[in-house]
Amino acid sequence: MGFDKMPQALENGQRDAAASINLVSYPIKQKMGQKVVSWSAQGGQDIFWLLVSSKDFTTSHPKTVKKLLKAVIKAEEYLKKNPTEGKAIIMNRLHLDQAYFNQIWPKNKFGVSLDQELLIAMEDQARWRIENKLTDKAKVPNYLDFIYLDGLKNVKPEAVSIIK
Repeated sequence: MGFDKMPQALENGQRDAAASINLVSYPIKQKMGQKVVSWSAQGGQDIFWLLVSSKDFTTSHPKTVKKLLKAVIKAEEYLKKNPTEGKAIIMNRLHLDQAYFNQIWPKNKFGVSLDQELLIAMEDQARWRIENKLTDKAKVPNYLDFIYLDGLKNVKPEAVSIIK
């Protein structure tokens, strides 16, 4: 079921439960109040937002990748130097309710990086999938084969802490 249909399905009893992102669950909780109970599906785990591309595109268009990374880093720097204006831009661009925005903002940590934490999280999730037989794979892949370190290393080397 799409996120857009979840609120009504829960309200009219068509569904008893749903897993969604906070952006969807917040208005449901506001509207239904004590009729709903919610908890984090991530169990306190960090959530990483990733830029994803095919290996062919990344390696054949290094200048484009570099321009994109520079733009994202520029946005990161703007947000650090202009937090009030940056928050307003994000809130308005995403059409977020002020109360919701105030609730979620402190939970976010913005930064452009390739951290060892990301690699560990990916490996942990792969192990969990293997242990719970959610994949036919028996071995955790080497995720270093799928992460393009050179792009960020060329633009902001201090942001790369993944150990090869």
